[in-house]
Amino acid sequence: MADGAAYIAKMRALKTAALSRASRIDIMSNLGIQLAGNATRLYLEGPVRVEGNIQASTTTVLGTVLPSQVTNVSNTSGSLITSSVGALTLTTLDHGKIFLCNNSASAKLITLPTVASTDIGTQITIVQNANLKTTGALSMSAGTSGSFSINSYAMAKSAMFEAAQVPNGANNRVYISGGDSHSSWNVGSTMVFTCVAANKWQFVIRSESKGTGDASAITLATV
Repeated sequence: MADGAAYIAKMRALKTAALSRASRIDIMSNLGIQLAGNATRLYLEGPVRVEGNIQASTTTVLGTVLPSQVTNVSNTSGSLITSSVGALTLTTLDHGKIFLCNNSASAKLITLPTVASTDIGTQITIVQNANLKTTGALSMSAGTSGSFSINSYAMAKSAMFEAAQVPNGANNRVYISGGDSHSSWNVGSTMVFTCVAANKWQFVIRSESKGTGDASAITLATV
């Protein structure tokens, strides 16, 4: 029995070592993987691709029900987008970051990262922190190989929110114009971009107005 137990322990050790060196593990079952126990933690380092859904549920620890916790928000903020002429190219390392945009009077081109299927879930947020004036403009680009998902919308604001604009599937540029007294890209306007497929970005764009705003401040294009 002792020899048998030693053999089993040896085989388990070899299997564990092999798995630690493997670059891919295939689970040939639709039953999934269950991690049980209050102290169970699963740590994944590097890009992780999930085909299907991720569901987070509550857990009970020492009689206390804890809420589910799933986040794609980083503890690191994005760099300040200044009011200066020039282009800014973001990277997938900017995932989860919030960028404050102080651009008010310059033409600014901001290019989103080139994304593959392994980048699905990457999310970048831009919050306007100054009124965009008549001499200012923002241009958001999905890049030459990217485009915007039809599951997106942009809303300019005048006295009220204007009807949503939706990309046609080929659009890869969002243009936003400003105004001195009447602007639809005032402080608090937001853009949230999420990678939903290879070379495909989804966005939610909502503006805050100054004065009576500008119903035509946001336009979509293919360049």
